[in-house]
Amino acid sequence: MNELARRRLRDARDACDRIEWETLGFDETMYVGVSTVTYAVNWLLMTLGEALTVAVREHPDLERLIPDARAAIGLRNRIVHGYDSVDDTLIWRVVQDKVPAIKAQIETVLDSAS
Repeated sequence: MNELARRRLRDARDACDRIEWETLGFDETMYVGVSTVTYAVNWLLMTLGEALTVAVREHPDLERLIPDARAAIGLRNRIVHGYDSVDDTLIWRVVQDKVPAIKAQIETVLDSAS
């Protein structure tokens, strides 16, 4: 794996860390009710998806190694291009159910690339 792919994977992992930090102690009602947090999380999800886009382009095997990469990239595209249809409740479920899993997948790849 080249250095650019590694850097983008670190960016993706850092976005996951920030999402966890931004939502620490929140429940769904609090999350949906605090627009600054929802905006921050949407930005971080876009960062996650864009970082994975570059990483996969640089190292195509990452799609196999990070099974949730394609979904994260698709979510980034939906937030960017379909921003008017983004559902904060759906994003909350992604934050709770998918972000920890993709973070673990990314960390596994980074650990094995060291």
